[in-house]
Amino acid sequence: FIHEHFERYTSTVHNREGSIFYFVPFLVIGIAPWLASAARAMIRPGFGWKAGAKDEFDALRLLWVFVVLTFVFFSLGDSKLPSYIQPVMPIVALLAGRSMTIGRSPRGDAWIMLLLASLLLATGMASTRFAGDNLPVEYLLGFRSWIVAAAVALYLGAALLFAGSRHALRNTALAGMFALLGFQIIGWGYQELAPLRSSADIAEQIEAQGLADVPIYSISKYPHSLSFYLGKTIRLVDHTGELEMGIKADPDRKPATSRQFIERWQQETQAVALFKLRDYDEYRALGLPMRVIYRGPRKIVVARR
Repeated sequence: FIHEHFERYTSTVHNREGSIFYFVPFLVIGIAPWLASAARAMIRPGFGWKAGAKDEFDALRLLWVFVVLTFVFFSLGDSKLPSYIQPVMPIVALLAGRSMTIGRSPRGDAWIMLLLASLLLATGMASTRFAGDNLPVEYLLGFRSWIVAAAVALYLGAALLFAGSRHALRNTALAGMFALLGFQIIGWGYQELAPLRSSADIAEQIEAQGLADVPIYSISKYPHSLSFYLGKTIRLVDHTGELEMGIKADPDRKPATSRQFIERWQQETQAVALFKLRDYDEYRALGLPMRVIYRGPRKIVVARR
């Protein structure tokens, strides 16, 4: 408890540091496209700055203080991750929604939604420019149609907000649905890039080769999802990461060094090893017996025989 809370907050023990403005872009992205209404609600919240009667509870003041205090608290911490400020998002939504119900126009949000849609469309059409060794063009082409579809959803939402105040409540609700749909489409489309991070394809190939029951090593990285898909423990080599505290408590489970791995690999009757591409070239140069059973844009998997 002390390590994961106090030491994380007061030190850079896990290399999660960031500037005091670290959370600003994540808050902006998390609120978008309702940035104008949210900013208006936070700057002019609508309650008196002087406290009222002692027995008077002001829910609006409580919500506003919650957002500000949470954001400032984590901004002052030494360790930062985007998810730390996630609890403020539904509170900001309540404040922004209240701002709309008291007659404040969402036209500023409409312009932001229009801008986001245009940026998404431009990004989708130019997506192949981001291709490289770690991001093959075929993955980006698969993702492109999802990005364009998300842009269309946001364009429709913006059009509803620009439609005027005659059906303001209905149009705002529908625009919210289109905005939600647009970002959800991006989430669905991100699955086109899943093989770059997920271990599902690797696990499928290991099982297809009849190697799921042999020792499996992972060199210089911990592929979290591989343990899940295979339902077994992965033997780590030259990697501790955030497992360091647990390893100190149970030294017998300390990951092997590269030298120990080489010795064990040569003694194994059969085994599997997962490498980063650059690490594989180094071990292959040592003449170790290895048969490639999977090759991806970032990882390669070999069998002992």
